[in-house]
Amino acid sequence: MNVSVLIPSRHRVLKLRRTIESVFATAAVPEYVECVVRIDRDDIKSIESILTLTPLGKCSFIIGEPRGYSGQATYLWEMSHVARGRWLFAINDDVVVTGKGWDTKIMEYPIFGQVVVPEIDRLGGSTYRNNPSCDFYFVPNNWWLTCGISEFSEDEQTARLVETQLREHGWRIVFMPGCETWHDRNENDSLMIENRKAVK
Repeated sequence: MNVSVLIPSRHRVLKLRRTIESVFATAAVPEYVECVVRIDRDDIKSIESILTLTPLGKCSFIIGEPRGYSGQATYLWEMSHVARGRWLFAINDDVVVTGKGWDTKIMEYPIFGQVVVPEIDRLGGSTYRNNPSCDFYFVPNNWWLTCGISEFSEDEQTARLVETQLREHGWRIVFMPGCETWHDRNENDSLMIENRKAVK
């Protein structure tokens, strides 16, 4: 397996489907790519959708306790430990991957010393080229051994934890030409509405 795409998901069945479809549609060799999806135990609709998602490509699913946005590092940790790919590609369930062949391009990079980030990062209607703050990145499987990490605590930073840890250990960010991610940030989708209610 070349790449494991890690996708934490909650209450976004249609967007999750679109994300998974984009992963396999843009992979040059989709049979060497897998998606590992992490769903909260109380998200019944998403759990019930699993059988409709598996025909899209190689997918495995983890069902676990809900931890909200503050638990994203824990979700990534859980998914990393079942991922079989040489590389891990961390994205969200409202992301569309564009740019054909990212799965073979990543195999050309050294396995250690670099965090590889998509060249183009689209957030809503905005576009950023070579954005070092992009939340989505490729890191090698077993990256935690480099940092001497044996587990994540639940109060760690969210999605940027992995990239931050590696940069603190001297890894540098490089950008993958032709790889693009579009983060479809929509304030009116079900999860955003749920999160706003939780804050009130």
